[in-house]
Amino acid sequence: MKNKDLLFFRSWFRDYASSCCADDQYVNKNIRMKEKHTYDVCRSIVKIGKELGLDRNSLLLAETTALFHDLGRFGQFMAYKSFKDSSIDHAELSVRILKEKKVLEGLPEKEKALIYGAIRFHNIMNIPSNLQKDILFHLKLLRDADKLSIFPQLIIYYGKGTHDNPAMELELPDRKGYSRGLVRDLFCCSNIKIGRVKEFNDIKLYLLGWIYDINFKPTLVLIKKRGYADKIIRMLPQTEEIRRLRKHINDNIRMRLIAD
Repeated sequence: MKNKDLLFFRSWFRDYASSCCADDQYVNKNIRMKEKHTYDVCRSIVKIGKELGLDRNSLLLAETTALFHDLGRFGQFMAYKSFKDSSIDHAELSVRILKEKKVLEGLPEKEKALIYGAIRFHNIMNIPSNLQKDILFHLKLLRDADKLSIFPQLIIYYGKGTHDNPAMELELPDRKGYSRGLVRDLFCCSNIKIGRVKEFNDIKLYLLGWIYDINFKPTLVLIKKRGYADKIIRMLPQTEEIRRLRKHINDNIRMRLIAD
């Protein structure tokens, strides 16, 4: 892959995102939010990749996966006004758009397969065990970069407490409580299935579960440095259980950094 390929991809993506804007202000706000998210993921994936010592070609491929990973989100929101993948699998749709539009046509088959593979599985809970080594690496890199962008985005939104964008809340009720079964999962160092999220505060527990699914030390270092876990926990009801959860998660981060 060459620099000129990435320049073309950036231009294509910018035009595609703009073409998805409509007269509906609510739709436009979320389209632009996803466009900004994409650029954030691109910056994060390059930062992590450089920390890992990737060569120039690998960095170009990594940024391309980040640039196109959420293509399906645009059409998804235009059609359903929702980011729930129960409406449509946005990762699968992203790959379908790339293929139908022949965006990657000038790349070698191996590089196209890597990009398609990383994008296709970036949103699933359990990664397939039969992926090729290079696809698996870039998939894990993309998942880490995606989380690094979503953490601050949701922390800022939830911190406002305005409830002015239902799409950011998965249309869930805010009854001020949380599902205690999800907390038990977190004490077991397990991430959480999105289908078990029933309350607004459950989304915050779901985000905390992502910390157990971080693949690379540079990502975990940034999560700790930026205090994402503590910021999320401070937005939950301050029960004794939640206070113990805070210690448990921070201890987990600290031990993994020492072990790595």
